[in-house]
Amino acid sequence: MNKNLIIVILLLVIGGCIVIKIASNSFHGLDYKFITSKQSSSKQYTVFEFESTSEASHAPYGRELVLTKKNSINFPEEGYLIFAGYCKSLEYSWKTNSSIQVLCENNKIITQAKKAYDINIEVLTTKTQDIITKRRSQ
Repeated sequence: MNKNLIIVILLLVIGGCIVIKIASNSFHGLDYKFITSKQSSSKQYTVFEFESTSEASHAPYGRELVLTKKNSINFPEEGYLIFAGYCKSLEYSWKTNSSIQVLCENNKIITQAKKAYDINIEVLTTKTQDIITKRRSQ
């Protein structure tokens, strides 16, 4: 009788842990909204753009760009965070298989990586674009 009771209790504990894990993943998904993704021309890496919908991120209620070798991810934590911030307009593109360019208008950058997986990340802000334009016109 005691042996059966212990087995039942263990099964309930294990079942409870599984339910908690599934529920936490479901609620965690509510913290982010997937926006877009762009794959490198070599198909080796993908950049995913997420919008934070809570306080639980590098840039609460801001935008995040994540680089990964996976074709699909559900959360930013599944990849390498290369950019987090607040932009009126956020654009990003693969310049080459080893270079990503991020354009952030009206910027407030919270997190910015310079390099990830041997891929260079260049972030241009409205201020940077103004400086480049002035230099080219001289």
